[in-house]
Amino acid sequence: MPSFKVPCPSCEAPVLIKNPNLVGTKVECPKCKYRFKVEEPAADGAKKGDAKDKKGDAKGDKKTAAGAPGKNKKLVPILVGVGALVLLAVVGVMAFGGKKKPGYTGGGGGGGGTGANLPVEEQPGPVKPPPTTVNGIPFSTKTTTNLLPGQAVAVYVFNLDKVRESPVYGALVDAHVGDAFEKSMGFPVSDVESYLHCFAGDGRDPFGVIRLKSPTKTADLATAMKLAAKPEDVKGRALHAAPPNPFVTAVSHAMSMRALFGDYYERVPMVPPLGAKDKPMGVCVYDAQHVLLGEYALLKQFLGELDADGYPPFKTVMAGGNAPAAPVAAPAPGADKALTSIDAYRTLEYPLKKALDDLEADKTAYPMFVYAEKFALREYDPKLMKKEHSLLAGVLDPIAVRTRFVSANVVMFSAERLVANLRVTLDSVEDSRTVAKDQLSPGLSTMTEVLKLYLTTPIEFRDYTVAGGLPGRPGGPGGPLGFPLPPGTGPGGLGGPMGSPMPMGAGPGGLGGPLGFPMPPGTGPGGLGGPMGSPMPMGAGPGGLGGPMGFPMPPGPGTGPGPTDPANPPPAPVSHVDLGMIDNQILIAIDVTWGEAVNRTVVAPRMMGVANQIKGKMAIFSSEFSWHAVAAVGRKALADPDRKAFPRGTADRKSNTVRYGLEYPPVQRTSLFVDLLPYLGRGDLARRVDSKKAWYAFERERPDEQTPDKPGRILVDNLAPAGEWVPELLVPYYPQSAWRATSPYAPDHVLGATNYVAIAGVGLNVARENPNDPAFKTKVGITGYGWGSRAEEVTDGLSNTIYMMQTPPGLQQPWIAGGGATVRGLDEADPMGGFKYAHPGRTKPGTYALMGDGSVRYIPADIDPKVLLALSTRAGGEALTDINKDAPKVEAPKTAELKTEPKPPEEKKPEEKKEPAPPPEKK
Repeated sequence: MPSFKVPCPSCEAPVLIKNPNLVGTKVECPKCKYRFKVEEPAADGAKKGDAKDKKGDAKGDKKTAAGAPGKNKKLVPILVGVGALVLLAVVGVMAFGGKKKPGYTGGGGGGGGTGANLPVEEQPGPVKPPPTTVNGIPFSTKTTTNLLPGQAVAVYVFNLDKVRESPVYGALVDAHVGDAFEKSMGFPVSDVESYLHCFAGDGRDPFGVIRLKSPTKTADLATAMKLAAKPEDVKGRALHAAPPNPFVTAVSHAMSMRALFGDYYERVPMVPPLGAKDKPMGVCVYDAQHVLLGEYALLKQFLGELDADGYPPFKTVMAGGNAPAAPVAAPAPGADKALTSIDAYRTLEYPLKKALDDLEADKTAYPMFVYAEKFALREYDPKLMKKEHSLLAGVLDPIAVRTRFVSANVVMFSAERLVANLRVTLDSVEDSRTVAKDQLSPGLSTMTEVLKLYLTTPIEFRDYTVAGGLPGRPGGPGGPLGFPLPPGTGPGGLGGPMGSPMPMGAGPGGLGGPLGFPMPPGTGPGGLGGPMGSPMPMGAGPGGLGGPMGFPMPPGPGTGPGPTDPANPPPAPVSHVDLGMIDNQILIAIDVTWGEAVNRTVVAPRMMGVANQIKGKMAIFSSEFSWHAVAAVGRKALADPDRKAFPRGTADRKSNTVRYGLEYPPVQRTSLFVDLLPYLGRGDLARRVDSKKAWYAFERERPDEQTPDKPGRILVDNLAPAGEWVPELLVPYYPQSAWRATSPYAPDHVLGATNYVAIAGVGLNVARENPNDPAFKTKVGITGYGWGSRAEEVTDGLSNTIYMMQTPPGLQQPWIAGGGATVRGLDEADPMGGFKYAHPGRTKPGTYALMGDGSVRYIPADIDPKVLLALSTRAGGEALTDINKDAPKVEAPKTAELKTEPKPPEEKKPEEKKEPAPPPEKK
């Protein structure tokens, strides 16, 4: 039978059924999330639907094929940043009170993916058997999650196809991200199906597994990745020493403690000493679909422990043949390994494996991201947090000292909905009760009220810990908060007490009678039947699908499926934040929806701000920092035949009749950095800025052209590029707060910052003056609000004139904003005021000066003020007798771009004319 469509009984939306084996089973409507039983369609309907589906599939395949080389090759490095975002969200949730479908391999692969848990009858895709080879290369038979090292203490799983369905993809993807990945790895990100990242051992060494959609010859992969020709042989596998790799560097640092939580800490725990070198990295092309990369010694040990089947040592034992796809909590008596029936994460310590399995158990809604960690207090000690976060630290500390494992997932994030879950495993049941009561319950209640105001939507806070937890969350059977309980296990699930396996239809709170005795379907307390096992209609039963004591309840939030009459659909689910407990586990579930207007005005702008921070951090961590790269932009501007000058400090924004010809103030113009972006290799960002408007301009079509559902086309949006980070303008060793900025002109936006400003000369107001005024001619520098400079105007010499200076952290300096944020004059009384900082590797505080010729000097704080003021002017005529001693030069790195740049014409020394050799004498 081909694929077909059936109408949803609730919302009547057509639901595509790709696999005919789903007939007779329940599926979820992608629109309203209502679950219903699939009926076999009529023959005519099937044919009609099949034809339409084939047409759509062909169209989609054509589109995918056309776009494969371009738009889809940009995601993996960014997804590491998404992990950082989720972890920040986890801490935020605690602060207030504190899979991809397993087994399905993209491209029709034969075995593994990130699990192999999905029953055959629920496998997505066509009915015909998947191909076993591509171009004669067989698919990998390995389960990807079983290729993690046994020392793993934290695991991050990124299901890329799921992320591509969310607005996160569009917010995070740009050309720089895709280029960085492809240059680092040798293949586009569109070829990647999933990425698993973990930290291993006490040193939290990085280890990653990339799974490709389609098999590729290992030799071709090694060539594309430009790996060394003579690798080390480890049990017949080639281990390459990784060359400098921006992607690997970005992954390792973006998930570090400093990257995730540095803003909250006075002293970040477990941070390597400043200047410590990263451990060498290694790469191994494991097979035709898997690439392993990580710390070299760890990867070598991992390869050395592989058995004849190519797997590392397992820490769990399969429970047997056709066991249900669920973990068996109790280990076999006398066994040293825990039992399992899920062929995934088998190399990990069982509690960590179970934390991941539990959050991937829902086959109808596999998550876009999963995270689990063996919690170590030393890594997150709240006592080391900043004083301004003392209240937060006081809430987190009693939770942190009791926590053993933390896990979380993001199931859905769309333009109007977020579904996410958090589990915290504590030392004991008593600890769980205490933390839930004293920290989380009041904190989450407050957070819910804040979300109501923030999202302007009704949100319920449901506390299921008051009576020790309920057997099932309103709206469906299973564990508290809708966390699925494995079939045959756990009270409130489908099995017996304390997690012991029980036959289907048995167990209190499940589908059977008290004490685990089997009962007919539709009976059993708290399940699908009435009190004491009496049969009940669908939609009844406490904690299950109906009301208290088994009385039927009307459809709606907290009740069962209800009638299937399309004319009487159930109302939309109510947004809720749930708190529950299972033994020593605290469970938090968030399912929040909001309207289109809220998304447009509240959610989307903030999501873009967070996305820009993630992209910025990734760019900073993956780039090679050099003052000379920034200093070179002045020389490039001079050498540009279309410019031949340093750009003016603010855009030449023309006035209009409304302003009666008055000039716009500098703070309402874009800055010189917009003109300099192309010389930093970021011309695409510069082209998105309209310099004829204010740097904070955002304009839509006229109000009379707008409707509530169509707010009007955006005409000008300078705030979108303003929120992006320019890593070249940021100092990596500064606190992360110095990489972003705020402004009263854009109070609802987080903006990209600059850690450099152009120097206008001598005097706090000199940037406003006319450089041709005789009173200021000897006081102006290279750049002011209304002027730039040609090379011939810098008569003091480009090598003796400061173009920019590095500023310390703590200042609000959006890179796009004109005015004092990006152009500044030196105070005659204290020229080093606002510039000095204790830089690493320097014995004296000071700052770095980027000179007009592209060279860099270090300006110590105790420099003679007269010397510094003289260096800030372009035509002061001062005599500088020992500048190299007063402001020593900083040598450029050997690979610096500066060495390949042509010098500006005015700096070229004229070639000595050689006299022509006299002609030879005639014989």
